[in-house]
Amino acid sequence: MSRYPYISESNERIAQMTGVTFGAAYKALAEEGTTVMDSLDAATALAQAFYLNGRSLSDQEVCLGIAAANGLDVEAVRRHLTDGSGREQALADFALARALGAQSYPTLLFVDGRKVTKLPAVGTPLETLNQTLDSLLG
Repeated sequence: MSRYPYISESNERIAQMTGVTFGAAYKALAEEGTTVMDSLDAATALAQAFYLNGRSLSDQEVCLGIAAANGLDVEAVRRHLTDGSGREQALADFALARALGAQSYPTLLFVDGRKVTKLPAVGTPLETLNQTLDSLLG
């Protein structure tokens, strides 16, 4: 998480804007900085379960199976699904996405240090995207 220094500032803004609470354990994790944001495999499995296999992501057993298949602590995942902390974190993530300018999926963001710029995305000609990136890269 140390690769994303803007997260703590964004979290403060999100808390002010939405009233969401970031737990002490999450704050300590973010400040410590060694957590690797490597959830792509699990996120892909969730998307495939829903979009390809028609499985309900509201079904706790579906999520627990994906957690187990991806080497996650199944009991910790179960706890986060049942105690409300998982929902709270998801709402905070949604608020962060909105604060960064995401209004649809997919949203492309260019991050330069602490500055985040929303890039043109769906339906944008490649030439336009390249021109935007060239101007940001200077």
